[in-house]
Amino acid sequence: MNTIPRRRFLKHAAAAGCLSGRLAAASGRIAIITGPPNGISSSSLSTGRPASCDVPWKRKATHLKLVNISVVFGMVVMPLTYYPIMRVAMDRQIMRRHVNSRTDTALGVLFLLLITLAAFAAIPLMILTDSGQP
Repeated sequence: MNTIPRRRFLKHAAAAGCLSGRLAAASGRIAIITGPPNGISSSSLSTGRPASCDVPWKRKATHLKLVNISVVFGMVVMPLTYYPIMRVAMDRQIMRRHVNSRTDTALGVLFLLLITLAAFAAIPLMILTDSGQP
């Protein structure tokens, strides 16, 4: 097991942003005890280069980005699915006694306009905000 001075460890661990995990201190030195898939490796710290860590929340960020992109593209196609349903609901030959009233149709058109505006704004907002990342 490689050991490094405490100050050097803290400097590199803080630079990598991974001061979590199981640490054991012994006689002024810190030994890094982690499992291989998660955490930081002591060999990278002993080389003098900043440490890098594979933290589970960094992997989840990729999955969340994929979910965000799916939701945005779902929003883009929503007006294309909303309009035909609204047209059928207004058609007296198809719907007979269940046809929408003028008030229902006006509210439907209002919501269609709002959905269309949101659909046009969805992709530019996704690009500008980097999928909502701070």
